[in-house]
Amino acid sequence: SIFLGYERLEAETRIHKLARRDGRWYVVLVETPFYAESGGQVGDHGLIRGKNFELRVVDVQKEGDEIVHICEGPENLDISTPEVFAQVDPQWREPTMRNHTATHLLHAALRRVLGEHVRQAGSLVAPDRLRFDFTHFKKIDRQELEEIEWLVNEKIQQDLPVEVIHTDYQKAVQMGAMALFGEKYGDRVRVISIDGFSKELCGGTHVRHTGQIGPFVIVQETSVASGIRRVEALTGPRAVQFIQQSRDVVQDLDQLLNCSWEQLPAKVNSLVEQLRQTERALQRLKARQLLEQVDELLKQGKKINGITLVMAEFEDVEIDLLKQLGDRLRQQAQSTVGLFVNRWPDRANLVCAVTDDLIEQKGLKAGQLVKEAARVAGGGGGGRPHLATAGIKQVDKIPQIRKYLEETLQKFA
Repeated sequence: SIFLGYERLEAETRIHKLARRDGRWYVVLVETPFYAESGGQVGDHGLIRGKNFELRVVDVQKEGDEIVHICEGPENLDISTPEVFAQVDPQWREPTMRNHTATHLLHAALRRVLGEHVRQAGSLVAPDRLRFDFTHFKKIDRQELEEIEWLVNEKIQQDLPVEVIHTDYQKAVQMGAMALFGEKYGDRVRVISIDGFSKELCGGTHVRHTGQIGPFVIVQETSVASGIRRVEALTGPRAVQFIQQSRDVVQDLDQLLNCSWEQLPAKVNSLVEQLRQTERALQRLKARQLLEQVDELLKQGKKINGITLVMAEFEDVEIDLLKQLGDRLRQQAQSTVGLFVNRWPDRANLVCAVTDDLIEQKGLKAGQLVKEAARVAGGGGGGRPHLATAGIKQVDKIPQIRKYLEETLQKFA
């Protein structure tokens, strides 16, 4: 197939091959304006119109030297006349071009700000967004991200020419063009040069001047693997939409918190601190109420061979509070084993406490007891002889845990 898409978005051409698989048409044209997915840039969308049919191109892939158009359309086609009109959707291609050129600017800006160790490790160039993976050893801080974003926008505002250079591979390398690691290149290559700021080997489609990109906004920076970072960004109308949505959120917060946007960070920090203080006060209240239950729990305990078994279930209680309850039980009682359960819908935490006299005289150990008890309900745990914890997954088997403890204590005369 001959690719015409660098110069035009439509062409009169002929069908060279045609096949139907899995409910879709696979079409190879003699000449095509459709770009096949390559180098991170997604394949074009658009239409192929014949004399008596129309196919909607939803993807384009390269197979050897052939450009394969993956299309949706009627099951039966009249292709007695192989001449067709191929038309790329400009609403798909143009934002993709903006994002591809912006990706080159982003790569150059990353190297300027972070250092020349930065190398491309993958990318996605689509109409609605761009994603760039690169080598770097740590998270990019806010100041660095703002500097990178500012530098890209500066180059866009300068409306720099985007030059396409066809040359030999060795000459391209000598002129400083960056090659993608692991990519195979022929003797002749295509270089995209942006006024000395960026120079890369690239077969993708690009705008003619950087000013056509429009606003550039970084929306996220994350880690994808050890030593590999990812930046996601928007350009043009999508960037404007993101800015407007961000402004709407800020204005809503302004009204909700009754402050100006400049005061928002301080206001939110103040509210977060108030919430923390309230949570701490609530935990103290819960602890006091919980610890006041020890006497009542001891009255409800079951006597087994001179040992009192105290078992109680709770909901939404921190495990640290249950530990405090275990310690209080040990302080107030003798010859007592306590098992406290905090239930969740799909799991539960256990805290087991054993008084010192049982440890010394009977050899009972909380760590061993709770470990074996948790095993009954598909869990596990352990800890010290006087206090131990466990977790279980089968909350419906809590009654079996009680039964296990009762049977175990029966053995200690």
